[in-house]
Amino acid sequence: ANVNATWSEDVSKLYDPQTIADIVRRGFATAFGDTDTKDLLEFFNSSLGRQIVALELGARRAMDDDTVEAAAREVYLKTFGTDDPKLKLVEDYIITNDLIEFNVIGALQANLMFFRGLGQGKALEMAEDEMTSEVWAQETDIRHETQEWLYSYLLMAFQPLSIDQLSAYLDLSKTPEGQILNKALFAGYDAMYSDVSFGLGLAMARQMNSQDL
Repeated sequence: ANVNATWSEDVSKLYDPQTIADIVRRGFATAFGDTDTKDLLEFFNSSLGRQIVALELGARRAMDDDTVEAAAREVYLKTFGTDDPKLKLVEDYIITNDLIEFNVIGALQANLMFFRGLGQGKALEMAEDEMTSEVWAQETDIRHETQEWLYSYLLMAFQPLSIDQLSAYLDLSKTPEGQILNKALFAGYDAMYSDVSFGLGLAMARQMNSQDL
C-alpha cells in the first residue's frame, strides 16, 4: 500500500496546478518576449475575442467526456471532404498555426522525456537513439489521431461563430503578433508536458523498482 501512496504523492506533486501554471507562464513569457500586445489585447478584450476564448475552453472541457468527443468526431468525419465553408476556415486556421505539427512534435517530445525519466530511474535500459526510434515509430499514429482530434475539437468550438467572426479570428492568427502568440503558447505547454512526462517516468521507475524489491 505504501508503494501506491508514494506513487499518488509523486503524481499529485507533478500535477500541482500552481507548479504547472508557473512552468507554462515562464515558457510563454520567454518565447513571447517584448512582442507588441496592442492588437492582440484589443481583439481578445472585444466581445468576439472573449466569446472565442470561452468557446475554446468550453469545448476543451467538453472533449474530456468520451461521449462528447465521439459525437464531435462523428460531425467532423461527416463534414470531412465536403466544401463546408466552416471546415475550410478551420483547415486554414490549423494550417496557419501549424497546429498538427506543433502538437505532434510536443507529443513525441513528451514521450521521449517519459522514456528518459524511466531510464534515469534505472527502470529502462535503453540508449538515447533507441528511445528516439521507439518514439518516432509512433509518429504516424499520433499524427492521424492529432488531426482527427483537432478538427473535431475546433469544429465544435467554433460552431456558434459566423463565417465573418471566424474569418476575423483567422486574420488575427496570420499577423506577426498572432503567430508569435501561437508559438509562445506551445512553448509554454511543451515545457510543462516535458517536465511532467519526465517526472512521471521517474516516478514510474521508483514504483517499478520498489515492487521488485
